[in-house]
Amino acid sequence: MDGIYQAINKIAKYPIKLISYQLSSAKGHGNEALGQVDIVVECFCRRFHGIGLETDIVESSAIAMINVLNNIWRAELVKKQKNHSNTEVVQ
Repeated sequence: MDGIYQAINKIAKYPIKLISYQLSSAKGHGNEALGQVDIVVECFCRRFHGIGLETDIVESSAIAMINVLNNIWRAELVKKQKNHSNTEVVQ
């Protein structure tokens, strides 16, 4: 999974560190079984959680990482908007 995570993060360019990776069976049996991947990463001194749920573990892992990167992006967007609002109030 490390190769997939490195490839995805190469595009996003966030300084992430994988803290936790958990794989569990969610529903179904055999080829229909869903694998749930829960990950926690650290970025900008904060922790972010992501979940992926698919029949393919590799795909589930990739979805979890994309979920984390989206959460980081949203947090950074909120931070920028707060900083911009604070700057306008100070002026």
